[in-house]
Amino acid sequence: MKVSINQNQLNETQVMIKGIRLNGPKIIARSLNATVTKGRTLSSKKIREQVNLKAAYVKSKLKLKRATWQRLQASISADSRGLILMNYATGTKGDDFKVKIKKGRAKIVKNAFLTVIYAGGRKIDVIARSDPRTGKLDVLYGPSVSQVFNTVRDDIDTELSNMLEAEADKQLAASLRGY
Repeated sequence: MKVSINQNQLNETQVMIKGIRLNGPKIIARSLNATVTKGRTLSSKKIREQVNLKAAYVKSKLKLKRATWQRLQASISADSRGLILMNYATGTKGDDFKVKIKKGRAKIVKNAFLTVIYAGGRKIDVIARSDPRTGKLDVLYGPSVSQVFNTVRDDIDTELSNMLEAEADKQLAASLRGY
């Protein structure tokens, strides 16, 4: 058996390897950014399977931190702000409110009333109850996007790892082609 290396092929291989070395951070950053973008979509889908929220609302609460060539880290996070129960209200039944938090049938919230509070200089409609012991007004909250995201995060880890691997292969192949 005889094996030989053509000098032209060797030169081309050296140029490709040098290009990978120089473009390595770019390949990794692009792979991470594509993965977190797809991950936000997947997270939104999984969150909406658990709670009754609109896709646009969930997407607006999921924040991306993109990778750069100097900082090769990307992440998805959710606003940790509480979510008033009004976001889940579907109607009224007499003096009670129908609230649909999870997929399925709506639940009835008894002894509650609709009121207006001022937050950030604007009026917000809220569902509240009066605490009989203190007489204070208690605004009712449902699960926030961040609470549901914390439960979903473990479910999508393996899928994101697979997405990152596929995206890195795709970016590496594109770099080898010269794009």
